[in-house]
Amino acid sequence: MTLSSDDLREGTDETLMVRYQRGDREAFARLVHRHQQALFTVCRYLLGNDSLAMEVAEGTFMQLVQNAATFHIETRFRPWLYGLLHSLLMPRFEGLGSPRVGTPPASDARRESEELVMPTSVRSSRSPLLTRKILERVAVLPPPVREAILLKRIAGLSIHEISMAADTDPDTVRHRLRIALDQIQNAVADTEDYARALR
Repeated sequence: MTLSSDDLREGTDETLMVRYQRGDREAFARLVHRHQQALFTVCRYLLGNDSLAMEVAEGTFMQLVQNAATFHIETRFRPWLYGLLHSLLMPRFEGLGSPRVGTPPASDARRESEELVMPTSVRSSRSPLLTRKILERVAVLPPPVREAILLKRIAGLSIHEISMAADTDPDTVRHRLRIALDQIQNAVADTEDYARALR
């Protein structure tokens, strides 16, 4: 995630968090503004329900407030924030099958599925069918695998940051991302095969 010039003037996430710890409510509002959309999108793809996603995203920010004292300036803010989300969500998925993810509105689905597609070369072949196929493949991934790809592509976390947020090792994250990428590439290949058959 790149910061705009306005964001840079306000300071880094870590600086804003320290300001919030010192009582600056505007710093908290700035953090929410910066991260609410990505956090909500990750929740939506993990939970498949917009109202539940909104509830969990808000709950994550409430966890931020309750755990603000545990944040240290040398900690990376985004993995810390998504670690709070992870601690809220993963107990819901333990012992459960992979929940189906609802399809978001068409305009959002197209933009967000493009963010999920890893290879840059594939991004030029955007189509509603490809969008649907990618979303279908991501929707059936096990929650930890889906979490890894969403934190990578939607939240913009590095492998090391994902491992911090998901409380696992980087090799496990790499493995999960490989599984997700294979599914996305299969969706692309299936769509290309279907398009060739129609010619």
